[in-house]
Amino acid sequence: MFPRWLLALAVFSLTGSVYAETANIIDRPAVASNLKLLEAWLQSEIDYRDQPGFVVGIVLDQDLIYAKGFGYADIEKKRPMTTDTLFRIGSQSKTFTAIAVLQLLEQGKLSLDDPVKEHLPNFSVAGDEVASEEITIFHLLTHTAGLLSEGTQTTHWSDCEFPTWAHIDEQLKSVTIVFPPETKRKYSNLGYVLAGRIVEAVSGESFGDYVTRHILTPLGMDSTFVEFPESCRERLATGYGRRMPEGTREVIPHWDAKGMTAACGMSSTVTDMAKYVAWQNRSIDGKEQDLLSPRTWRKARHAHWVDPEWDKGWGLGYEVVHQGDRELIGHGGHMPGFFTSTYIDAKQKLGVIVLTNSMDAQPYLGNPRSIPERIFQWVGGAIAQPDTGKEKPTPVEWQRFEGTYRCIWCDVRVMVLDGQLVMVDPNEPNPKEALSTLEPIAGRPGQFRVGKTSDAQSYGESVVFEMEPGGRTAKSVMVGSARLERVASAWNKPAAN
Repeated sequence: MFPRWLLALAVFSLTGSVYAETANIIDRPAVASNLKLLEAWLQSEIDYRDQPGFVVGIVLDQDLIYAKGFGYADIEKKRPMTTDTLFRIGSQSKTFTAIAVLQLLEQGKLSLDDPVKEHLPNFSVAGDEVASEEITIFHLLTHTAGLLSEGTQTTHWSDCEFPTWAHIDEQLKSVTIVFPPETKRKYSNLGYVLAGRIVEAVSGESFGDYVTRHILTPLGMDSTFVEFPESCRERLATGYGRRMPEGTREVIPHWDAKGMTAACGMSSTVTDMAKYVAWQNRSIDGKEQDLLSPRTWRKARHAHWVDPEWDKGWGLGYEVVHQGDRELIGHGGHMPGFFTSTYIDAKQKLGVIVLTNSMDAQPYLGNPRSIPERIFQWVGGAIAQPDTGKEKPTPVEWQRFEGTYRCIWCDVRVMVLDGQLVMVDPNEPNPKEALSTLEPIAGRPGQFRVGKTSDAQSYGESVVFEMEPGGRTAKSVMVGSARLERVASAWNKPAAN
């Protein structure tokens, strides 16, 4: 992890300059305090749920304004997570595959209405010649072809032995569909394997060479790989399984996606994925023409298929999710040992990248402990607040009370958040929704009452900090009739990355 003082380096524009409007945004009190809450909460996921580690990145327009690793890339070796750690990004690979197809569309080399069979003559739906001709490239990109998820008759999701393209090609002579094309949405890895194969057939290049030459190299993504290079094994996070009842986690062996690379095989880092987000942000305003025209990019992120509940849909390679007043565009990825996601709020031009090395982390939208949702809500919400420059400074003496306190019931974090001194339980799925504000009692230093709170029993109770000799820091806090002792915790340490 690089030192906190180096974090300023991450504020540099991904195109090589500094944007004045974002360069100092993480120093604004509201943003800084919400980042502090995020760090405490993520550390609690490691401390309480034995998560191996995370790397998160926040991109505002063109700037990587925040990037930090938490926990370990390898637990046994005590190798820390850093912004240079490589992750298998799984199904986020599909967005690169979709862009490759759309580039070929712009070159006039294919149409989204082309039947798959036109480019892959071996493709045939078992017992349904009509469907064989009807399934198009559009259906592959929007997951509306009706194809089975895999269609390979292999057990790669349990033994990590992924099928070769030769094996998949043999299965294409008689694939199975579960409903006619464009009648329902069914997520299909096979569909994107076929899309990747179409890129090869149309371009005359291997899928890896095409994506590297036409997407990764132009964006300067030199730590992103279509096929994982053996020379980078030391930078790759070790993948872990879910936490088992006895408290253990299986170490997932290194694997190769082989024939399924176009659907789920790529690898990257948080800083490289930030370059990818920055390009998408430029394209939103029509400022970028090199990879795709702004018109085609708008088509990619537009929902071409909307689920019945209307809060989620699919573009061309991208998921489109409505949460409150946000429309989030992106993709998650889950592979053996790695769960990841990248989402963008196009209106705010705010991108959130979450990379994890376990199979029970929650980097997806809709999870009870969704990491990107917390970042959009907390940090994104703070960024959206107008910066008047007139925020009332918080009392300096409050710093003496900040820290982690423990009793038999719980741990609480006392911190300054959004200009108030608060108590939060970082072990909550959303600690900001369950916090209690501390209201100073005039004339009584170190004494407060519980103000706003979700706990009716705590409202109005006294909160009294007991100080260490010399009065520099608190050693405990009395909350009503309970004493909580201050404890050493990673939450109390300065952020280090």
